[in-house]
Amino acid sequence: MKILKAKIIPKEVEQETILFDVDKLINIPPENWVTKRSNEFGYKESFENNGMIYPIIVSDEKPDWVQRRILPKNPQHKDENGKLKEGLYVHAGNKRVQWAKQNNYDKIEGYFVEDQNVKNKLKSHTHIGHKEIPK
Repeated sequence: MKILKAKIIPKEVEQETILFDVDKLINIPPENWVTKRSNEFGYKESFENNGMIYPIIVSDEKPDWVQRRILPKNPQHKDENGKLKEGLYVHAGNKRVQWAKQNNYDKIEGYFVEDQNVKNKLKSHTHIGHKEIPK
């Protein structure tokens, strides 16, 4: 089994990581957008040279804040009733997930969140700006 693990788990975060099945994760932006951003900022090179620095952040479709965040800009995730399709949505780490899928990883380390404030706290401790990613 091939597992993509984070190199850094921030001590300030009081939440355990779990392993997600890579093939069950849904990237929020379209694949072509993720590819474009990966190429533009050199993410492939970063992943190949440095691995995954921080865990990804994932939720399911159930919380209202997830519906409000995803549906307006990403109608491809609507079901036949106009609601968000069931699944595990990647809020931070779409490029990492795409890279893991392309490189045949089975599992990827991340946080599962249900609360928007928890998601925001996690992002504040794990965000790396596009121009600051290690090459």
